[in-house]
Amino acid sequence: MSDSLSGPVYIDSVTVAPTSHRITLTDSLFEIGIFDRDQEVCHWAYDEITGTAILSNEELEDDAYHTVDDNSINDYQSESGSYNYTLTVPIEFFPPEDDASLKEIAEKVDEHAYIDENERRHYVINADLDMHKGEVRSVYLFSDEEVEERFSQDYEPPESFASKPQFL
Repeated sequence: MSDSLSGPVYIDSVTVAPTSHRITLTDSLFEIGIFDRDQEVCHWAYDEITGTAILSNEELEDDAYHTVDDNSINDYQSESGSYNYTLTVPIEFFPPEDDASLKEIAEKVDEHAYIDENERRHYVINADLDMHKGEVRSVYLFSDEEVEERFSQDYEPPESFASKPQFL
């Protein structure tokens, strides 16, 4: 991907696997520089104003972002010899349904940040904020609705989308 990127940039889409709750880190995320192939951990956060999930290579520091968890990046070699990279979505990001023990865990995440099994999510960056450059790199994990909203011509971003998510 080029340095001439500007504005919101759609990277790729993934589907949350049922039961395992895993998503794939697509090759595009490595090519644009969000993650390095030898990186072992991914940090999970969400924007406290919009509820948008955010993945980053370092923990975020800004008060507008709430870091929920970090987890290992799993890599495995397929039969064809290529490597695949996956992440497990932290349990805090799933709606608690009727399980009382899960309700306490899910309260750590704003309900707007909830992610469902089999849900399609989209990797998006704001290239104007250089989210894909520097020491801390991050990517939004938009829902279908967020992609439709943010790529519409009438969209006015909230203030929290006017600055790059930063690390501690």
